Amino acid sequence: MFRLEIEVMDHYGHNCSRAVRVEVLPPRRPRVTFPEPHLAVTVTEGIGPWEVVTQVRARGDNVRYAILASVAPTLFTIDEGEQRSPGTPCPCPCAQYEAMAPPAVTGEIRSTRRLEMTRAHLLIQAYNRLHPDDHATTTVNITVQGTDRQAPRCTPAIFVYERLSCWLLCHRSQVSETVSPGTTLVTLTCTDTSTDGCLHYALEGPPSSRSHFCMEGPQLKVNTTLDYDSEAMATLGFQFTATIVVTAGEQPLQSTRVPVLVTVTPVNEFRPVCPASATFTVPETAAFGSIVGRVAGTDRDYPLDSLEYSLEGGSGPAQPFSIDRHTGVIRVVGPLDSQQQKSYRLVVQLTDIHNDLVLRNRQSRLCNVSVRLQAVPDQLPVCIPEVQELRITAGSPGSRQPVTRLVCHHGPNSAVLTYNIVGGNEDGRFQLEGSTLVYLPSGRVEPHPFVLLVEVWGGSGARRRSIVVALVVHVTPRSTPVPPSTTTQHTTLQKEPLVVTQTEAVWDPPAWFVAVLTITGVLLLATLGCMARSLLCSNRAPGKLFLAKSSWDVVEHSGGKEEQGHPHDSSPGQFDGRAQDP
Repeated sequence: MFRLEIEVMDHYGHNCSRAVRVEVLPPRRPRVTFPEPHLAVTVTEGIGPWEVVTQVRARGDNVRYAILASVAPTLFTIDEGEQRSPGTPCPCPCAQYEAMAPPAVTGEIRSTRRLEMTRAHLLIQAYNRLHPDDHATTTVNITVQGTDRQAPRCTPAIFVYERLSCWLLCHRSQVSETVSPGTTLVTLTCTDTSTDGCLHYALEGPPSSRSHFCMEGPQLKVNTTLDYDSEAMATLGFQFTATIVVTAGEQPLQSTRVPVLVTVTPVNEFRPVCPASATFTVPETAAFGSIVGRVAGTDRDYPLDSLEYSLEGGSGPAQPFSIDRHTGVIRVVGPLDSQQQKSYRLVVQLTDIHNDLVLRNRQSRLCNVSVRLQAVPDQLPVCIPEVQELRITAGSPGSRQPVTRLVCHHGPNSAVLTYNIVGGNEDGRFQLEGSTLVYLPSGRVEPHPFVLLVEVWGGSGARRRSIVVALVVHVTPRSTPVPPSTTTQHTTLQKEPLVVTQTEAVWDPPAWFVAVLTITGVLLLATLGCMARSLLCSNRAPGKLFLAKSSWDVVEHSGGKEEQGHPHDSSPGQFDGRAQDP
């Protein structure tokens, strides 16, 4: 027993101490043991001298090995290791085996001559070199099997492994996910040069491969459904690996291994599905590029929901919307007016992609989407104040003199306000630079007031609204030196300007009323024309009678004259309408 006093001190001078007791115990060593009490080894004949046949390993300290029982003649030995000292007793009770090798540390059993077909039983002892009484034994059975010296015959000879041959060295195939269980993927054609020709087929590989595939004789078949559209299949990378082990039934067993790789290919089985609800509401004042909503289509084929979106009819004035090809997000790409159209019916086409190796197998579906416009009350621009009275002193001619800046806003779209002088600027002395009023001085020498009317417009399209702002600007000319005078100066009080706002009522009849009024006026004019013509015709008839009567009198007068000149020419049978004396 030892007692130690240990003191620990840091760089600040702090220290602590502790007593430690050390007890020395007698040594305890592990026992020499073999993890395997029996070992069977099979090798082929033809192994040359001093070649390693097998190896034994024992647990313990300072382990050495020795062969206790061997075959005669001696065929095997253990590699020489560290030699024993002359005074060390031999642990081997069977000293009569003349070819027994000295102790070894490797445990490798080697051949002493060229081996032929035989079977040997060896008893191997492992012991502690320092404590020979600590030892353990194991049995090693070595089988030297013969080889078929006749070359194997394979048709075709693609892969050869001793007496067994197969047509396939590695089989690789692609199979669709819709293949039915029981379908044969590959059939192996193997031949055995032995007399019985009995072959056994087994499938080795991961559990997933052995559960999806099975062997029926030389045929590799599908055991269960291969579902491409599952997370488990995606985890495997859509591939199955396995190994077909073909074994001959004779002794010793001969076998060959055929690796198999099966790749599952997708099949577009399902059509896209429209969302349960596809109704969106957007304010009619939505700006260009505003998001209306997202059409969330679904597809059960892997990769899940792999869709492309398109808008039937495209975008245009009749359909001021667009849809993102990959995300299905609908955006505003044109002006909206709820007074002209309150809602839009969009037809969105969903097309699945990456779900089939054949592009013509793509499937699609049309989905109806309703977009309702939310009416927004008309809002006039607001200017503060609406009436301003300003006084400025004119600058030098040719300069540009800022007068004031109009402070107006129109909701969130104040940046789109426009300004225009609509009255009071007949001589062009004022200009607008955005919302800033600028005065252009002239050579006027007397004060002059200006009453300007500025119209402020806000909004866009059919929803443009405006107000009028009144600006009263008193322009005072620059002061000039005045010569002394004895004239009495009269002070005139300047009156405040009176701003008169006149509202004019403008009648704007509808178009149908103007058309009816025009047609009525045309009909009225036509009626008046007909009446005037009738009156003219009725006035011309008495004139004709008068003319006829006058002509008749002339003829009658002429006839009287002729009768006076020729009294006997008239026949008694004629009557001219006048009385005659007998």
